[in-house]
Amino acid sequence: LFSNSRENRRCLLQCSVWQDWMFSLGYINPKNSEEQKITEMVYNVFRILLYHAIKYEWGGWRVWVDTLSI
Repeated sequence: LFSNSRENRRCLLQCSVWQDWMFSLGYINPKNSEEQKITEMVYNVFRILLYHAIKYEWGGWRVWVDTLSI
């Protein structure tokens, strides 16, 4: 959904508190391989979204700052 569609990335980046929602999908301390895989996928989507914001969006660096402040 996000790796191939610039529009999908832009839509999620414009949602309020999308970072909190993304963090809630992962696990802080994964207990098994399935939870570890889910957490890695969440981090991968974070990477895609933050890269897109910084590279393509005007003022995208603020997305990085907002994410770090959480």
